[in-house]
Amino acid sequence: MANQMSGDPLIMDSTTANWAANALPGTQALAVSKITWSNPTTAAHTFSIVDSAGTTLATGICNAGNAGGQIDFLFPKGLLLSKANGWRLSQISSGSVYLYF
Repeated sequence: MANQMSGDPLIMDSTTANWAANALPGTQALAVSKITWSNPTTAAHTFSIVDSAGTTLATGICNAGNAGGQIDFLFPKGLLLSKANGWRLSQISSGSVYLYF
């Protein structure tokens, strides 16, 4: 499956090299309220969302208890992902990441 970068949620299963490679339909900032990592297949698999400076904005690690399931990460104040901070999915071992805004 290719990244699906329109609609809510955005669905990503492939890394992107930079913000432009996200191929978003607009330049608006996204206040992400939840990230769901669906079907991480193996314990110790990880994903990372970073900004243009390489600073980690969100990361997850799978353990044996949630391999093959889903892991939810909640951001009550909203995780701001924008063109200005240059966010991208820099690493994903398995599964898909759903970004709800």
